[in-house]
Amino acid sequence: MHFVTEPIDNDSPDGQLIRFVRAYAGKIENERKKERTMRTMRERARRGRPIPGCRVPYGYLPGPERDAHTGRLTKEKLLPNPQTAPVVVRTFREAAAGVPISTIADGLTDDGIPSPTGRLRWAGNTVRYLLNDARYWEQGETLRTKVVPVEKHLRAHYATKTRTVLRPADECYALPTSSVPPLVEPSVAAAAQAHLQHNRDHATRNNRYPERALLRGGIARCGYCGDGLYANNRHSTFGGAEIVRTTYRCASRHEAAPDCRAHGMEAHLLDPAVWAKFSELLRTPGLIEQELDRMRASEAPGTDVLASIDKLVRDLDAQIARKRRLFELTDDERTQNELAAEINQLAALRRKHEAERANAELHYADWQQQQDGLQGTLDLCERVGAQLDDMNYDEKRQALFAFKAVVRLWRADHLPHRAELQVSLPLSGTLRLELSTLAYCNEEMTWSCHHKRAALRSQTGPPGDHAAGCS
Repeated sequence: MHFVTEPIDNDSPDGQLIRFVRAYAGKIENERKKERTMRTMRERARRGRPIPGCRVPYGYLPGPERDAHTGRLTKEKLLPNPQTAPVVVRTFREAAAGVPISTIADGLTDDGIPSPTGRLRWAGNTVRYLLNDARYWEQGETLRTKVVPVEKHLRAHYATKTRTVLRPADECYALPTSSVPPLVEPSVAAAAQAHLQHNRDHATRNNRYPERALLRGGIARCGYCGDGLYANNRHSTFGGAEIVRTTYRCASRHEAAPDCRAHGMEAHLLDPAVWAKFSELLRTPGLIEQELDRMRASEAPGTDVLASIDKLVRDLDAQIARKRRLFELTDDERTQNELAAEINQLAALRRKHEAERANAELHYADWQQQQDGLQGTLDLCERVGAQLDDMNYDEKRQALFAFKAVVRLWRADHLPHRAELQVSLPLSGTLRLELSTLAYCNEEMTWSCHHKRAALRSQTGPPGDHAAGCS
């Protein structure tokens, strides 16, 4: 707004009013721009086209389609990039084989492959982002995030007044494979996700003494709430020498499990008892051999389920394709809205079936992984013979993981037993073994610094006596 007869003084009441009107008009126009932009993006998503951004996803190239007026690429379809798509496939295959993310990044860097931003060195977060992008295994979605204002009481923790959050599943739009073709098989992606979860659960993180706790990383669990026990390393002084005492502790406070308190047991008591009981299981004649023979003779689970799910997905793809063609042929807005709603419902159903298929594939991958683990344990037992205690730390944990061992620990006053070892075999089922050797451990109600020092002063023998360490 401009006045041609006379200038407006911004400090005068009339000037302040005009400035307020200008700001209000600009705010209204910004809201209208947002609405127009979101309406265009939603319409593009309904048609099954990816939302164009400043950079094409790594491993893809924009399609050759161009706008008739501007001549720019419309990016309505993505095609595999012959140079970077093999890098994505390599990343997923290495992750499915159990290679850590940092090792994958170092391997790409050593081979001289540029990162998605063109840098010479790959970062672990970049590899993790690629492995978590569902577009690479036929489950791509668009409009996954939205910008929301930050609450006033939380603005001190954010650099801006807005933040990006994930949209609910019913607000996202599935991307068909005709727009974004997959680069990896869903089974490979499922195995990679399983190994990523395994690495997160069993990472040493900042534990300076990981080998002092054989059952860390989820093997030892609370018998009341079921959460994993963490390995707490405490530095103490005994006889002028500094020692480290490692204790399994439950840090959870569950209202549903009122008996779950800060109980635990020292690792030098629990680990030998568990390994002794587990060694008896490994020495059982023919246990592993019979399980492996039965697994090889039986059909892998999930085969019929995968076939039925694939048929449902193919039928849904055909229905979605027919409705998309009808959507492009009609010009009536009401009919387009009805077709778009039906396409979204079919796409949501398709995502549900794809998730079921991924779970079935993950189950099959777990079946094969456990079979390989049992074979490795069998080879290891044949190599060491009856001297199972000669296994090193990694070999013992490998054997425990092959049997899916879980140790549940309760307080000393729990009946009928204090701890229990649970192992699971694919066909034989679950075996529960009582750790009766831990029934005579004394309990200490708290582990404050005063009680720790008092316990050390009262000990007549070394800190590893059975009179202390359980609670």
